[in-house]
Amino acid sequence: MDAFYTIVVITFASLGVVTLFNHLVRTSETKATNAEILEDIEKEEARIASVQTEIKDLRFDSKILDEERLAIESQTQCLLKVEDTFTRYRERNEGRQ
Repeated sequence: MDAFYTIVVITFASLGVVTLFNHLVRTSETKATNAEILEDIEKEEARIASVQTEIKDLRFDSKILDEERLAIESQTQCLLKVEDTFTRYRERNEGRQ
């Protein structure tokens, strides 16, 4: 009977060692995977920061272009008024002659 108990104890001890080794191997794999994921996250965060900077620049450029468009529209209206005034002035002067 002692031999049977010895075999049972050795078997369970061996299974414990195998289980511990398996756990350590999986833990190291998980750590490696987590490290890769963290690297990917850092890269994506840097990319997000870059895109946000580009968006801010584009918003600024868009604002400038909107201001330029409004200025050009204002100049167009002014030139149309000047042209209209000149046309009326010319028509009056032609009528006098």
